[in-house]
Amino acid sequence: MISASKLLLSVVLILSGLSKISDPALLSSSIASFQLVPQELIPLISLWLPTFEILVGVLLAIKPLEGGALAASTLLFSSFAAAYGYALYANIVPSCSCFGENPFLAVDPQFGCYRACALALLSLGAWALSQQNRLISQKSVLEAPPHSRFLGLSN
Repeated sequence: MISASKLLLSVVLILSGLSKISDPALLSSSIASFQLVPQELIPLISLWLPTFEILVGVLLAIKPLEGGALAASTLLFSSFAAAYGYALYANIVPSCSCFGENPFLAVDPQFGCYRACALALLSLGAWALSQQNRLISQKSVLEAPPHSRFLGLSN
């Protein structure tokens, strides 16, 4: 389950980041349409956000870094859900540039909020399972006889 979740999250983040990098003007106008940040910060966010999405997407594939990458993806998707939630609350209809200017992937704010919440929950669940698996594996190493730990024979 963790592997499939990480793969899905990784693909979503990398594709989303690449589409945003390819059209920075569209991303800037999309960020502005949410009316959440000052105009002065929009160019910085437009540069930082897609780079961070791609980085997190790539880090999800690296086993020793998966915990941090899953935590970061949970933070990203939770932030997107909060932005959409705010837009719904404030009756703002933001333009979604999550995957560029593809008319088939354009969504209304309510669906965008649902999608972001679902991806945040998927990230959080995968993170929780990865932490549980890490603790179980540490416990099995600590419970192994001392000579097997020394020789590297533990599971």
